Amino acid sequence: MSDPARPRGLGSSLARNPDLDTWIRIEPNGTIVLRTGKAELGQGIRSAIARIGADGLDVSLVRIRVVLAHWVARMPA
Repeated sequence: MSDPARPRGLGSSLARNPDLDTWIRIEPNGTIVLRTGKAELGQGIRSAIARIGADGLDVSLVRIRVVLAHWVARMPA
């Protein structure tokens, strides 16, 4: 059983990229860009991350833009 008084470690993605500006950017027009290494496969991850970000930052959902992982398909050589 885990000790609630002991802080949990960083997740693997956050441990590899601990700088906040890697994950969150505020554009000059007020839009907040949230970046994630997750991919949308029909499970609603873009919507979930946008809602969590808006709630955590206490801003309107319309100000949030989520950038998901980008996969580039390459033809075999």
